[in-house]
Amino acid sequence: MARRRDFNFDNPTIVFSRLEIDSIVDVDNVNLTVHELVQKYDNGKLIIPKIQRGFVWDRNRGLLFLMSLIQNYPLPPLFLFQIGDEYYVLDGQQRLKTILWFIKNGKIDDPVVNKRLGSPRLTPDIVKQLVKDTGLELREEDVRKAFSKNNHNHLRNWILDKPIPVTTIKFRGTRDDIDTIKNLISDIFIRINRGSMRLNEFDMIRALHYKDAKEYLDAIESIIDENFPILPDEAELNYEQYIRIEKALILIEYFLNGFKVRTDFEPSNTNKINDVIEWILKDRAQFLRRTPSEAKNMINTFKEQISETIERAYEMFGEDAFRKPKVGRDCRGNVKCAALTFNYKQYSPLIFVFEVLAIKLAMDNNEELIYGNRVEEFKHEIIVRALTDLDKISSRTLGDFEIALKVARELVLDLSNDISKTFYERSPSELKQLLWDKFKEAKSGNPYCPYCKAEIKQLNTCDLAHIVPYKKTRTSSIFNVVLAHRKCNRRNKDKVIEELL
Repeated sequence: MARRRDFNFDNPTIVFSRLEIDSIVDVDNVNLTVHELVQKYDNGKLIIPKIQRGFVWDRNRGLLFLMSLIQNYPLPPLFLFQIGDEYYVLDGQQRLKTILWFIKNGKIDDPVVNKRLGSPRLTPDIVKQLVKDTGLELREEDVRKAFSKNNHNHLRNWILDKPIPVTTIKFRGTRDDIDTIKNLISDIFIRINRGSMRLNEFDMIRALHYKDAKEYLDAIESIIDENFPILPDEAELNYEQYIRIEKALILIEYFLNGFKVRTDFEPSNTNKINDVIEWILKDRAQFLRRTPSEAKNMINTFKEQISETIERAYEMFGEDAFRKPKVGRDCRGNVKCAALTFNYKQYSPLIFVFEVLAIKLAMDNNEELIYGNRVEEFKHEIIVRALTDLDKISSRTLGDFEIALKVARELVLDLSNDISKTFYERSPSELKQLLWDKFKEAKSGNPYCPYCKAEIKQLNTCDLAHIVPYKKTRTSSIFNVVLAHRKCNRRNKDKVIEELL
């Protein structure tokens, strides 16, 4: 065995300064003016990749950054990955978008930035406060002079000439080497951010699996664009709706592959729908650690599943599929919406989960449940299950997500079997007893009359009311009936309950 040679620092055998390390990137530190950055962005040459998280700065932080720029304070560099004449932002998205927001007078093509930063106008009071926060003094007459002629355009033009430090990382290969480029972007992004606590675990996971997860997220966005187009002039108005659709599609994909929760998940009253999305993508990121062909097949299967799901969603919910539901008179006959907002004044994530769950169960039970007259029956079964948990829904001791998760679990476990059972050929008294027992089994109190909204305290005081009139459906199954006060039912027998709900 060869003898180990100790390294002698006084007389090293390796001279590190003479080593030629082969690298596939060239790094350069330069200064680009704000004008040059804005120009590259407008020309589509400065790109924020999907590996980046969204815009998170608030107004105060954005204004403080602008003041640092105005006062010539030292700024950290932007890290840009260069491929040909295109630059991908690896670090500095918050600063870049804040600059664009101010230069473009609050008209940046990102509604989140506009919403979080507000008006781009700097008033004298704002400037004075910001300067005060930095520990400097600014004379009152200087402030008045600077803003006496409303010279915001002059200020913007002045900022356009400001230099911004930029570190460019230029790829030596060609644009055709897609896999290497994606892996490089992910690797450098992680190394830049790993030394800080700015990114959470989800951001890192998204970066680690960028190569395949980007295709997955791109597929979601393309499906949204194809099926739920948002007109430019309605972008701000429909932004929440757009995000809701994206969440719905991700959640549906998860339900399609089996409702499960990560082992490290603990329900909490602080959990939100966003947490669901993170857990889903974390799990999906693990799945994407496959060969390129396996990942590609998964993405193609996902597209097919979602396309079919969207068609079925329209069958069930019409044009309101995945739209943010409204309460009160604006429900427009949406039974599910009205019932689930029974004790709510505003939208709840619980409604969203039930909506997605309804489509999942429809997929499980094939076309039988979502075409023809059975659409209303199926929707009603979802409502009945939700109404049995009204006491939990109205209780603020539990969080919306915890409730939704608990109820969804129960529904996934037994609703499919219940729906597949034969509830036809039963007498009215049997159906009435069956519905009453369902409420009692849920231990959530007594049912409510759909007409007078009062509690039904005894079985012998109620009767069966058809959700959709019998003369239209010719069915008296458990899917088309609900309990109501006998007097109310006789008085309103010709009314459609789905409108009353």
